[in-house]
Amino acid sequence: MENFKAYFDEQFALSAETGSIYDSLTVMLNAAHNTRIELLDKLPIGDIQNQTVVDFGTGSWGFACVYPKLHQCKLAIGIDISPEAVAMSENLSRNGNFAYENRFRYLVSDGLTLPLTDHSIDIFFTGECIEHVENTDVFLDEIHRVLKPGGILILTTPNPNPWFYRVFGIEYAVGPEHIALMGYEELGSYLAPRFETIVWQGYNLSLHPEIDQKITDPEFASRWAGALIESPKDASGFIVMAKARTDYLPSAYIRSTFRLNSASVRCSGTWQELPIHAGLSAHMTKAGGEIRIEFSGNQLIVLLWMHDWSGFAEVSVGGKSQEVDLYSRFGGFKRLVFRDLDIGVVHILSVKATGKKNANSNDDQVLFFSASAYEVTSSQNNQNNNQK
Repeated sequence: MENFKAYFDEQFALSAETGSIYDSLTVMLNAAHNTRIELLDKLPIGDIQNQTVVDFGTGSWGFACVYPKLHQCKLAIGIDISPEAVAMSENLSRNGNFAYENRFRYLVSDGLTLPLTDHSIDIFFTGECIEHVENTDVFLDEIHRVLKPGGILILTTPNPNPWFYRVFGIEYAVGPEHIALMGYEELGSYLAPRFETIVWQGYNLSLHPEIDQKITDPEFASRWAGALIESPKDASGFIVMAKARTDYLPSAYIRSTFRLNSASVRCSGTWQELPIHAGLSAHMTKAGGEIRIEFSGNQLIVLLWMHDWSGFAEVSVGGKSQEVDLYSRFGGFKRLVFRDLDIGVVHILSVKATGKKNANSNDDQVLFFSASAYEVTSSQNNQNNNQK
């Protein structure tokens, strides 16, 4: 995640001049933003004056800027991957007039290791951020570890497969920062072992990418933003409130990350490093190009880049292959997750350009960003992040 840390640091540093790392909100996004704030405010969190609350992904906007009710907590803890953003938020809290007064801390973390003690948090809020964290298993295990028994997780995240997008065969919210977009079923499968869902609601941020900019009526946008609150599977955004299961034991992991220039990576064919977004780059090959990586661990996360020049990749782990269509109208990451791999053996990852392409694509490129192997350890206090 070091590449993303540097990327966000650069973006937040620039925002000190521009005012934000994101473009101005459209009428549609502004209505969705307001609807999300309203729905969060109505969640049944009770009296939190004696509780410790985390806002993960706080950015440069200060602790829980979209969730003011959390300001009533006893101790406010803001966390972000970017030290630049943390410094800006800390300055806001120090000089602002918030209900938590001087009872705040700010920490730096990418979510794969949380610098918090076991069972120390009452409420863990992560707004529009779980999709930024590479490994959902590890992130949710860390959240479960730091929550008190029965503690509360509250998250919001885009749904890549809302109803109107499914009709047109496209995905919502594909982009360079969203490395772990999850639909309703996939997110639910990660949550279910660890958390008991209390509330799962939907809200709409988009109708269609070619229509959104043309919508200028705030009343229509507001009605659409709240149209699918009770049908989250069909909405373009989720709001989830869940309680930590007391019968679940979270794991700790050792992580090893591989880029094309890592010493243990073998490649054939022609590979070229290409910029994909801001300070991020990936390595591109075409028909016949292949990388092979030997790794150990029980889980592997592969990040490939999608755009309108991408073709099909053949991805193999442990001899089991799948063809992956990397074409996308919009540039963004494709996350491939391989779970339940045998422990104690050496696995081989192969990523190969097939030379085939989607009829809509301009080319057959395959762009490799990274692969990260995760191995469960017996100790929850022994998490490392090894860059090979």
